[in-house]
Amino acid sequence: MTKTTDVAIIGGGVIGCAAAYALSAAGVRVVLLERGQVACEASGEAAGMLAPRAEAPAAGPPPWRTPCGRRPGWTSATAGTGPSTPA
Repeated sequence: MTKTTDVAIIGGGVIGCAAAYALSAAGVRVVLLERGQVACEASGEAAGMLAPRAEAPAAGPPPWRTPCGRRPGWTSATAGTGPSTPA
């Protein structure tokens, strides 16, 4: 059985995931390739960052300490992406 895709995205950082999500939502067949765990490489360790909570503290734990599955919007964002596969 031959499997095909329209777009291959290399890198599962924030930009790669956002591009894969947007293309998939538009009906494009996408494969996302990441050598490690998604969103845990350069995206998780970037020196350049947005820090909205540094200016105005909010209630609750910082978002980077909240497991992905419990973040607002995570369930709806991942609902149509298909099964997760181990590397």
